[in-house]
Amino acid sequence: MDIMTGNTEAILRYHRFHERLNRSLKMQAIGLGFLADELAAGVGTAAIKQRVDTRGDLWGGMPDWNNVAEDVAFAVRDLGQAGVARAFSAFDLFMEQIAGELASWRDFSGAGPIDKSDVGDPDDNAIEDKVDRFYSRLGASRTRISDIWAVYRYFRFARDCIVHREGIASSGLSAAAEAPELKPTLERWMVRTGERTVPALVPVAVGEPLGFSHRQALAASSTLRLVALDIGRLVISQLGLEGFVYLAARRTFLDEQAIAAIDPKATMVKTFNAVMAGRYRVRDYDHVEALRALRELNLTKRCSARFNEITSQQS
Repeated sequence: MDIMTGNTEAILRYHRFHERLNRSLKMQAIGLGFLADELAAGVGTAAIKQRVDTRGDLWGGMPDWNNVAEDVAFAVRDLGQAGVARAFSAFDLFMEQIAGELASWRDFSGAGPIDKSDVGDPDDNAIEDKVDRFYSRLGASRTRISDIWAVYRYFRFARDCIVHREGIASSGLSAAAEAPELKPTLERWMVRTGERTVPALVPVAVGEPLGFSHRQALAASSTLRLVALDIGRLVISQLGLEGFVYLAARRTFLDEQAIAAIDPKATMVKTFNAVMAGRYRVRDYDHVEALRALRELNLTKRCSARFNEITSQQS
């Protein structure tokens, strides 16, 4: 049984967000593309308004299109910038959740909290600082993600510009875009990461709006996913089998919003096995070994009692 191939709930939730964002961005880009095609073909705004009015779902009426091409270009840019901001918001939540998972296990096992002496200012919410500090606190080196760090920094500074500067490029973003390590990072991207495409970065000029589209938002989400996957592997390695089993049991039966309440199987054991092998995708899952760990954690009776409570409420 190889838990290193598996997911904790935090990893799973972030991965699902990444997939949803990708689908949403592509659908929105398709819609804007169709609109641009219609306008390029000479379809007037009056005809478009008539078609939209039949749907009845455009709140506030049609936009005031004094310059249609400019409005469409702005919508494309806004889509890209909003996508980058959403990706980083979800990544921030992932960091909080996976840190919480590790803290929960350390508290349950009696290991105590991780030493926070090197964490720095707790009010500093910069994502980059959180990533650096997280690796440091767990005794790991950030060189584990050195092959993607230059791209991460580009999007990290871009996110700050979007959230705090209304999408206007800063000197920090300009420096990240011109960093000497960025070009070689992009040249070896597919070989080192296994991704099928190279991130579509765009040139930036200090004081100018970021010319982002859905392509940059997709690239940012994919880059953050690579960072999240590495952090996930690092945390799982520190959890070990017992920690992984504890988290799976807690999420499945003991949390207020227990997974077992969504899709219970015939028994507690079958429900637990389904979560481990299916939801958390543990490769070569060995139910005997996993259930032994559950017993050694003295959780079998608690999980069974909670499972019975859940199923009795549903009957």
